[in-house]
Amino acid sequence: MAGPCPAIHIFGMTRVKPFRALVLAMALPCAGVPVLATASFARDTAIPAMDIPAAFDGDTESAYTPLPADGWWTIYQDPELDRLIAQVHATNTSIEQAAARLAAAKAQARIGDAAQLPQIELNASASQANGPLINEAGSNGGLVSAHATISWEADLLGRLSSDRRADRFDAKAAEALLADVRLLIETDAAKAYFEAVYLAKAITEAQRRAALLDERLAIQNRRFELGLIDRPSLNDAQRARDESQHLVEQLVEARAGTARRMAFLLGETRSHDMQTRDMPAAPLVPAGMPSNLLVRRSDVAAAIARLEASANRLQAEKNSWFPRFTLTASGGAASPSLGQILSSTARDFGLSALLSLPIFDGGRRKAALAVRNAEQDLAASEYRESVLRALREVNDHLGAFQLGNSDLALANSRLASGSADTEILIARQANGTVARADVINSQLRTCQFRLDELTAQHRQLATSIDLIKALGGSW
Repeated sequence: MAGPCPAIHIFGMTRVKPFRALVLAMALPCAGVPVLATASFARDTAIPAMDIPAAFDGDTESAYTPLPADGWWTIYQDPELDRLIAQVHATNTSIEQAAARLAAAKAQARIGDAAQLPQIELNASASQANGPLINEAGSNGGLVSAHATISWEADLLGRLSSDRRADRFDAKAAEALLADVRLLIETDAAKAYFEAVYLAKAITEAQRRAALLDERLAIQNRRFELGLIDRPSLNDAQRARDESQHLVEQLVEARAGTARRMAFLLGETRSHDMQTRDMPAAPLVPAGMPSNLLVRRSDVAAAIARLEASANRLQAEKNSWFPRFTLTASGGAASPSLGQILSSTARDFGLSALLSLPIFDGGRRKAALAVRNAEQDLAASEYRESVLRALREVNDHLGAFQLGNSDLALANSRLASGSADTEILIARQANGTVARADVINSQLRTCQFRLDELTAQHRQLATSIDLIKALGGSW
């Protein structure tokens, strides 16, 4: 058995079959294109090579929390969050738009598939004309005809198949972008939900702090009336109370804004009232994650698909310089009256072959080829940018997660110490050895420590969600 034919390199193409190579060799001189000058069309359509490190920066815990297979958000074990994500999948407008773009891309791919199949048309006509004419019906001026036509363009040089592959890669890119949009909306919804949980607890703590400041202000007023403190000390207590009340108002408005943001993500016209629960602990991140996890990112997959699509369109544009071969067969009948159209004498049949070759087009094809080259350069640059952006985001969020662990540990330590100090002062107050004002000051410090702990915990949750998103929804 004979071995495979060697590849023939013309116009930057490889693996050209012998019949196609023969057609090219015959067509190029006819088109006025020197064969030796075709090297200027050659392009490297491979995915650009990049020096990517084997693992991401930073060290994390050796033990880690595995992400569930039924959705990354279920790692937080919150039924309300599960319900919100399910509703987002059903009603979010951004997901609907991405799904519509995917449906359009798949339909366009089916159009490309249809271009390689034979096209069948049925035509029927009736006409009446007066005057000295001679046609298929004779000279009486009446003509009734019915014809069927079958045409097929032979894809000898792969132009149609290249266009078809480009459309399929466009569909793959649209599918990857749908997954990317879905992950983006999921993470936005999860962050909005945990922000609402955080703000609800922060409002409660801020209100407790405002009540303590009210009590301290009342004590300072009595001391001022007795002449035990001066006016500046009283003004300080008043400003602290006013600032605390303003903080409560800010937190309430922030939570209302979060509810409006969640309503937008859910596709609702009214603010969404979320049933908040306790904030869960952030999951443990595995150590030494390999950088090949980036292939899971939908934006990287979409960039690769767009690069492949641009390469195939470039190839199709190169093939447009060559002849097109079309076969057409037609058959039917023509008669001066409808009653005679089925007779054997009225039937006709035709078969034709068309070979079309571009000779001069004013530079249109050359300009179109330059456009395809630029599109491929753009797609390659977008691919490199998507990989660089993915590396930066993962490393940034890994660093932020490690720093967040330290911040949270410090906040926990300060809260534990402050709570212990407050308990001691409360016991001393009961014995009459400590004034109420000293206990209030300690409780205020503890409230601030608790707010700091809530902030650190919320920030760590948000960072874990950002890290999951940067890794493509898994690790």
